Amino acid sequence: TGSTGYGFRDNNGTMEFANINGGWNQFTMATTGPSFSVNKNNSDQSVSTAVATKLTWSTELFDTNNNFASDKFTPTVPGKYIFYLNLYCSNSTDNCGALIYKNGSFANGLYTRTAAAMASVTVILDMNGTTDYVEAYGYTNGGTIISGSTAYTYFTGAMIAPVNGNNAAGWA
Repeated sequence: TGSTGYGFRDNNGTMEFANINGGWNQFTMATTGPSFSVNKNNSDQSVSTAVATKLTWSTELFDTNNNFASDKFTPTVPGKYIFYLNLYCSNSTDNCGALIYKNGSFANGLYTRTAAAMASVTVILDMNGTTDYVEAYGYTNGGTIISGSTAYTYFTGAMIAPVNGNNAAGWA
């Protein structure tokens, strides 16, 4: 990268990045933080048309820190988390929506405006490690079924950066 460029390097097992002036700075990556993946185990969910409905999950593929319960994820480690929801509205006539809620409020969502469609959404959220939680919601207009197919309807999340109180920004 030279003395005036950006770059990354492994400095004896410590990841570092170079800023514009070529100075090397250590950074922290989450490698063992909480993560989960759930699906509906091929069991369709009936929903009301044109109403955002909390999705239920019957199968945990993994839950590394036992933070997924009662159809929501409540991490016990503070940090930045990435969440992904994919769902299939098998009998919608107008549109299908994948929605992620944090602490009971809409955080992010995506609507696919076609009949019998799949929708997916990704969001990165700050989680405080105590009371914050996320849930997945589905929306179908003109239909009443969210497919339970394990290939089409699933919810997953993982910590991507831990919180570190050593600096003003809160990140190492």
